[in-house]
Amino acid sequence: MDHDLRPGSNRTLLIGLTTLGIFAVVVLGAWGILGVDGVTPSEPELGEDPAESLERLTGTGGDTARVVRLGTISPELHENSGVAVSRQYEDVVWTHNDGPEGRLYSMRRDGTLIARIDVAVDGVQDWEDIDLGPCPGRDGSASTEDCLYVADVGDNGADRASMSVVVLREPDPRSPGTVPALGVLRFRYPDGPADTEALAVSPGGDLLLITKGTDGSGRLYRLSPDLDGPALKDAELMGPLPTSTTGEGDWITGAAVSPDGRTLAFRNHHAVFLTPLSDPLSAPTLCEIGLHQPQGEGIDYLDGERLLLTSEEEGGRAPIVRLRCP
Repeated sequence: MDHDLRPGSNRTLLIGLTTLGIFAVVVLGAWGILGVDGVTPSEPELGEDPAESLERLTGTGGDTARVVRLGTISPELHENSGVAVSRQYEDVVWTHNDGPEGRLYSMRRDGTLIARIDVAVDGVQDWEDIDLGPCPGRDGSASTEDCLYVADVGDNGADRASMSVVVLREPDPRSPGTVPALGVLRFRYPDGPADTEALAVSPGGDLLLITKGTDGSGRLYRLSPDLDGPALKDAELMGPLPTSTTGEGDWITGAAVSPDGRTLAFRNHHAVFLTPLSDPLSAPTLCEIGLHQPQGEGIDYLDGERLLLTSEEEGGRAPIVRLRCP
């Protein structure tokens, strides 16, 4: 076969190759921005910061993303469970591990560890959640001082005769050592034992506990913070929550009340649910987290719209993220 080697033919070939090269660069650039799997910058894979990605693309700043990865939690907190945002100390949150360790950790919102603080309390079995609320008065009334409430409510075998919530004044987050407990609220569920991982404290000081839901539905209970009451209290059953917990990823692992006291938030591994505190058993608003938390358990409010979420370590990842919800 004869080959056309005329100059015009070479120019045509060169133009074609150049066009193909430009197309390849454009495609590769798009893959670099959006990800080969089609994930957009506003819903990135774990490890990206969607706010930064969006700012790169649009040239705008501000909190424009719904989910923002703030950092990674210290490996010491490999079974990180609850989280409580301090109101007294700026950029400080309180957390702990699952189990009988009996130790609080103060850290920054990006997961940087500040101090380890042991709590002088006997018989710790399985700490599962923590919240900040008004300290209980000796007559059951709430004070204006903030206390930490740590829920010793883990019961994988559903065989504990009683559970407890440890109450202590918020310590100095910069001072490692040991602090005393203000008191311990011991209680039981009126309908029998149930594994529990979620505690929230209302502005009035009532403790709200949500069972994990291993039987298909989480149940909500209320407990008075009265330290002078009976040695063993009966929590009040408010009823089942209208959410399905048929799989492990759906089990309820944490709860919090909004700063204005109007909303109860509770979570599982992949979503946050919002219900009015005045009617907590009503159909909730759903706020998906996605793949940003491999084994998420901790939740607390940063402000009226944004929540702080923590996760246990899974595959070397223990991310701390900020979620704008709804």
